[in-house]
Amino acid sequence: MFLMCHLLTGILIGMPLSGYFRDRHIVTACAVGALLPDLIDKPLGHFLLDGGIGSGRIYAHGIFFFLALLLIGILIWRKNQSFFIIALSFGVLSHQALDLMWQIPENWFYPLLGPYRRTEYPDFFWAAITAELTSISEWMFFSASAVTLSLHYRDSLEQVLRPGIWHRLRTLHAAVIPALAGMGGYALCAWMVSAPSHLMANESPEANLLLGLASVSGAVLILGQHRSLAKQTDAELNGVR
Repeated sequence: MFLMCHLLTGILIGMPLSGYFRDRHIVTACAVGALLPDLIDKPLGHFLLDGGIGSGRIYAHGIFFFLALLLIGILIWRKNQSFFIIALSFGVLSHQALDLMWQIPENWFYPLLGPYRRTEYPDFFWAAITAELTSISEWMFFSASAVTLSLHYRDSLEQVLRPGIWHRLRTLHAAVIPALAGMGGYALCAWMVSAPSHLMANESPEANLLLGLASVSGAVLILGQHRSLAKQTDAELNGVR
């Protein structure tokens, strides 16, 4: 999966957790965790270690990286009740799941099953940038992530943004919901009939399935956030009156 899909998935995992633990920074932790494997492994595998490994799914894409983070997070949580590192590990696990790491067991369970599986990606970084910029789904996920995070941290941004911007953001937030649902439904239909969806570069049937599930789940969770924001706004208006 591409970067923005990972980002939105991390945000969506963090939203209910932040509500349950009453700590909005959990959303940030999940979002960062969802990007972390690529931020670590892509430069390592395709640049520093290209001559030996040649894969961007190595250390931080392994199950033991997730388990180490989870263990550290549990120890920190037991000591000072901070859920941040556990949330970070959940983001990492979501990334590994979207990358279907069980299809590359040597890399996922390294070093238990032998050395990393080497792959060849000529001009990886240029190809990756091109794929990101030409994928319709990535632009949609980027828009949904930006609007959702802006509204999640509204009170922190109010000092630097004009008051009128929030009405526009809420309008965009509402528009994202049917757009994500429609894209998800289309991707799932393409997966069911084994047809290309043309929503992303280098697509596969599995990618269309994951894209569809991420999009539909995103639409449902963002709808819940939108309703919560509407209630909060009504309460603020009633308080002013």
